[in-house]
Amino acid sequence: PTLSERYPEVEAYSRYWNFTSLVNYEEISHMDEKVHLVDPGFLEIFSFPVISGDPLEALSNKSSIVITASEARKYFGDEDPIGQSLKIEQDTNLSVITGVMEDFPQNSHFHCKMIGSLSTLRESRSTWWVDHNYHTYVVLKEGTDPEEFEASLYDMVITYMGPIVVQFLGIDLDQFEAAGHSY
Repeated sequence: PTLSERYPEVEAYSRYWNFTSLVNYEEISHMDEKVHLVDPGFLEIFSFPVISGDPLEALSNKSSIVITASEARKYFGDEDPIGQSLKIEQDTNLSVITGVMEDFPQNSHFHCKMIGSLSTLRESRSTWWVDHNYHTYVVLKEGTDPEEFEASLYDMVITYMGPIVVQFLGIDLDQFEAAGHSY
């Protein structure tokens, strides 16, 4: 979210975090390795075909989850999964299915079976900048030079990492980098 707030050239963004979880529906339980949490913009940024549900609204609610067609068959057979609930081990709430999408192609970087809202994680709202849990994807406004944008991100390192380096290591960011470290 900070990228979107600080950089007007960021048109859309989504963080992406994956984990393994026990998923329950009534008497059916499966250990699913491909549960992913994302920001709502994920389905706008990437063109994964949504079979049912509104891709622009599917992840707008904290308890929303979108599942692949194969996961829908695994838990619900031929029954319509929209509006059904799954219990995901890491979450204290039930996740309501708001969309079904086609299975991810093999040539994709993403190989998930379920996509939920990252806002269910307290850590997703953390201001602690020494965390490497998320991949972050951005769409830049047309005409933005990606290399110039990437170079400008160092300002965020100075702003957010500089004070942490001083606080925990007792040296400034220049000394940290001179010692061969980087962020």
